[in-house]
Amino acid sequence: AVLGEDMLPYRNLLTIQPLLYTGAGRWEPDVWKSTIIPGAAKHVAFLRKYYTRPGYDVAQLASMLGLASPFMVFAADSKMFPGGDLPPVGLTVSLYSASSGQGKTSLQKVIASAYGDPSLLVRSGARDDATLTSQSAFAALMGTMPLLLDEVTQNPPAEVVALIGRISNGQDRNRGNQRGNFKATKPWALIGVVSTNV
Repeated sequence: AVLGEDMLPYRNLLTIQPLLYTGAGRWEPDVWKSTIIPGAAKHVAFLRKYYTRPGYDVAQLASMLGLASPFMVFAADSKMFPGGDLPPVGLTVSLYSASSGQGKTSLQKVIASAYGDPSLLVRSGARDDATLTSQSAFAALMGTMPLLLDEVTQNPPAEVVALIGRISNGQDRNRGNQRGNFKATKPWALIGVVSTNV
């Protein structure tokens, strides 16, 4: 199942049924039976139809890891408390091919479609589109949903290493301002799926 009316154009392509926006963020009690379970079944059917062919082992693993992202909280060293921050933990998976057009971005969109609108959830990993700090802020916003970054190797190698390290650590560096005030960063507990050509 997918949240948001923006996914409606993808319904026929990905065979998913989005949860429509209700304004109050509440749905009827039968939403599990009427929408979520059938939507999840259609998503699984889509994965089976297009990603169970011989030679698709890496794509299968990446899609399953993307679906497993919300469970990363259970792999953390620290515990999660009601009302508290997520425990910082992460894992980064790199979808690699030497050339473009091999389906890496498409696979990221398929992973994203289980959570929402792929055009909003698959972000550019290029330095020209976002700073390391903004990528970390987006990871914190995602919380436990997978962080999907496309074309991270358009950045200098040191920035790629820093980005992958931050995703995997589950938290950005803490910061301070010019007055010496401390600013803690929000952690995340997720799996990052990045696409690379190098």
